[in-house]
Amino acid sequence: MLVWIDILTPKQFWFFTSLEKRLKALGLDVMLTSRRYEQVLPLIEAVGRDDIIIVGEYGGGSLEGKLRASIARSMELAEHIINSAPALAVSSGSPEAARIAYGLAIPHILASDTPHSPVNSLCAPLSRRIFTPWIIGKTPWTKYGVRPRSITLYRGLDPIAWLDEMPHDKSVLRQYDLRENNYIVIRGSEFKAAYLGEEYLTQFIELVRKLAEVSAGYDVVVMPRYGDEVKRLEDVLDSSVKIVKKPVVGSAILRYSSSFIGGGGTMTQEAALMGVPVFSIYPKKLPEVISFLIRQGLVKRPRNVPSLVQEVKRILRDVDYFKERYTRLARRIRETMRNPAVEIAHHIKRSEFT
Repeated sequence: MLVWIDILTPKQFWFFTSLEKRLKALGLDVMLTSRRYEQVLPLIEAVGRDDIIIVGEYGGGSLEGKLRASIARSMELAEHIINSAPALAVSSGSPEAARIAYGLAIPHILASDTPHSPVNSLCAPLSRRIFTPWIIGKTPWTKYGVRPRSITLYRGLDPIAWLDEMPHDKSVLRQYDLRENNYIVIRGSEFKAAYLGEEYLTQFIELVRKLAEVSAGYDVVVMPRYGDEVKRLEDVLDSSVKIVKKPVVGSAILRYSSSFIGGGGTMTQEAALMGVPVFSIYPKKLPEVISFLIRQGLVKRPRNVPSLVQEVKRILRDVDYFKERYTRLARRIRETMRNPAVEIAHHIKRSEFT
């Protein structure tokens, strides 16, 4: 049995390569596809995965660009799928994968912790089964017309699938001249996503400036998502702020930070589950996975920029104490969870798809 998995984002790369390993251990064949995207290709190249089929490209920040890129990718990708004839398709919300699978009568599995994503209007109704964290539940998916019995809940957050397998090589600290527990990492929102926008990047730059002003003795590290974002940051920020210009392989830069400020979902979860003090600056309604981590005490969401600044200063006054406290709490919470990649792989192996 050949399982086709379509990878669109860095999070999906780590999640699905973990799932790939589990499926192969169960005796299944796996084919991975991806696209030309500046957040993903460097990761694929860095780990030496020349077996992943690259088809199409990211459409950029505009709706028209996304639409044109998706249509073009669907046409090219369909040829590969027709020729390889997989028995099952898996994605985390790939409109191309869901549409091609539907057109070729291939069952499509959707594995996602973001029911609010706009792509689910297309992907969820075309999916034979949806896998999602237990804290999200089934209700958010039923609005797409999905039957509750087609939804499987797993008791784990997605980063559990890859965190223990990620390298913690401290060479990245030497690369950026960083000292363990002596720097703050900041990651902005996905401003090119259809549900956000350019104005968030401007607000993010002002936040970085303010944090740099109050973090004396600590480095401020920004992890942009795009090349044009890097350029804008370089143009407006002084040399006291360190900019990570390419995607980093491994979790060391998060693990050894004194705190993390995140505008998205995945790295916020990663940092929290590693025991790093985390502050969420997600600009919209919080995803349920982040709300869960807030309720568990692993993430804080300051009301405004001044309160965020005060919270960060409090952490920096006694980093060792807070890191130890959060690490203990994160360990206890992780022990209650199961690896979702393992759960999904075993379901595929024993299900009607085989």
